Amino acid sequence: MVVLGCLMEECKVALLSKHFSILAPVAEALLSALFPFEWQGLYVPIMPYSMLDILDAPVPFIVGLDSRYLQEVSPERRPNNVVFVDLDRDVIHLGIDDLTDENRKVPCLPPRDALKLKARLDASGGNVYLIPNSGLKGCIMEGHGELLLVPNEDRPKYAYMETVVLNTDSLCRNEVLERTKKAYDENELLEGIAGFRTVHGQMNERSGHESDASGDSNGKRPLKRLRKPKFMRDKRAEMLQSSMAASDQAHLLDMDDPEGFSPTDIRNAFLRFMVATFENYGKFIVDKKEWSEIFDEYRFLRDLGEEREPTDFVGRILKTQMFQRFLEDRLADPDHPEIRFFDESILAKINRSKVKKMAKGGKLPTPFLEDDSGKVRTTARLRAFGLLWRKALISSCLDCR
Repeated sequence: MVVLGCLMEECKVALLSKHFSILAPVAEALLSALFPFEWQGLYVPIMPYSMLDILDAPVPFIVGLDSRYLQEVSPERRPNNVVFVDLDRDVIHLGIDDLTDENRKVPCLPPRDALKLKARLDASGGNVYLIPNSGLKGCIMEGHGELLLVPNEDRPKYAYMETVVLNTDSLCRNEVLERTKKAYDENELLEGIAGFRTVHGQMNERSGHESDASGDSNGKRPLKRLRKPKFMRDKRAEMLQSSMAASDQAHLLDMDDPEGFSPTDIRNAFLRFMVATFENYGKFIVDKKEWSEIFDEYRFLRDLGEEREPTDFVGRILKTQMFQRFLEDRLADPDHPEIRFFDESILAKINRSKVKKMAKGGKLPTPFLEDDSGKVRTTARLRAFGLLWRKALISSCLDCR
């Protein structure tokens, strides 16, 4: 959630891991969690180590990088305004805010909605959290590599640091992530493939030592026979049967979600957080040519309440390119499916509140949400949050639990 807050403020974020297989899925999952906003900065999910100069780019970015960077480059030599996220050790390096030249603070998300989001995430996916080898959950570094010593009572409640005890029958984060580099199960490569023709790269039911009247003593069919239509049709049928048989086997990418893990609930949790934070944004859009601004930021922030820090956080979001692009798209095409989905999700939230529904004069219509024709299982840009995590990370730890 700390990383999400940094991205909502359009900070520069570098994801680091020595396991490249998880960099792109984590980056995609974070982008999906930003819905209804769309990332406008640089995006390099797996960045070559030779392109470290990108870390000095004067634009927001999300990059994935080899974690050896953290060992080879000392904190005081790293770019001040980049948030480094160590996925292997579950550590966030906030660094220094170059605008204030002070240690970057933990983003102060709206407290009530942030706690609801955290509770929903814990309920929908907390049981598959990978415990770091240090045993510290919520480890945050500030400045030039100093541990954030702010006590929990002075932190945002969603960013508490705690010690996690590892069960004796489970593995730590490092051990589990090592499995993501393997394309096959432990013993799968030990089983040979019978009847494999290395010359033509095709499967054959006959064993290699049997003679073939139409070929040589090794049973290899001459190349000219491969060009005959009937033979090609027979081989195509064989390969199709082999492919169908293989598809019935359980592979890493086809495994079911772990018990207690719900990608749909996780997507909905982030959606509800965004809906609650920007519930009244539509009232403050200024669609008048004589106005230089298309959104009344002052009145919107005043409508949020009197709490200063959450208001400052939302105020920084209003200045981002993501939010400005969202407003422009909203004015240009309010009937765009993604815009309608978000706006009607706000109406659905109002309908769930009896007080707000009465104030609006009854239940508000949500025809887009209620339309089941051609229903899609995953929503645009909310796609793959749970799926990507499951395929790249969570499924690999099923055998360890």
